[in-house]
Amino acid sequence: MPINDKFYIVSIITIFLTLGIGIFIGVTITDNDVINEEQKEFIDKLELDFINLRETNRKSMQEIIKLRRQINSIEHFLKNFSEQILGDRLLGKKIALIETNKHNISEEIKAILEMSGAEVIGIIDILPGLSSGILSHTEKNSIENSKVDDKISLVIGQLLEGLFYPDGNKNILQLFQKENLLTVIGNFPQKPDYVILIGGASKEEDYKVTMIDLPIINKLKADKVNVIGAEPSTCNLSYITEYKQANLTTVDNIESILGQISLVLVIEQGIKGNFGIKDSSERLLPY
Repeated sequence: MPINDKFYIVSIITIFLTLGIGIFIGVTITDNDVINEEQKEFIDKLELDFINLRETNRKSMQEIIKLRRQINSIEHFLKNFSEQILGDRLLGKKIALIETNKHNISEEIKAILEMSGAEVIGIIDILPGLSSGILSHTEKNSIENSKVDDKISLVIGQLLEGLFYPDGNKNILQLFQKENLLTVIGNFPQKPDYVILIGGASKEEDYKVTMIDLPIINKLKADKVNVIGAEPSTCNLSYITEYKQANLTTVDNIESILGQISLVLVIEQGIKGNFGIKDSSERLLPY
């Protein structure tokens, strides 16, 4: 759970107020060598404000520590009893995971889904360079669509067809695997009921939501596959806004047990919405 913004604001004000008092006193003494009564009252007020802000800061930190302990206790309980809470909720559901940036959480999510009774048919990891590889492929093969976005969408469409359909073209899938642009683990080809699209980026150069994620979403929705957008709460660059604009249900804290419970409930009950702990979420859990 992120630290409350109030803590940062109070800390910043405290720092600037401390600096302000020092600068004001220094300038006043240098210019006048004395401090008159009015200035002294002003400085006394600033010092009192500083003491009050420091106390507020201390209380905020204590509150944050207390909340963190409570959250840790709740998450520890949920992890210990996750099988009892989630068991058999997703029986009969076929699910695939597509991770468009390397967060290394697919296996953990797979375990939770399987604990819930789902069949996870496979995991697709998009590796760095896929977007460049797609563009290079379109140039080498003279794909006629004039717009770059159309070319990318066409290649991603063919890639997904090779994954999910027995009669899909496997050439692009095999080419990109050979060039280490993606890894595929699982029982393919077969079409899933749900795809969990795990995005979010840590660095600017990894931010590929428009080039990679949105074409994947559009293709899956056209093929009547349910798509849920997810990301870790710790990623620096969020994809949730773009996922919401594509009308996806989202979970923005998928690395936590709370986010994983949200994911299972969303699939089980077909709940729509945006869940998690970020400003883009509507509520913590889908209840």
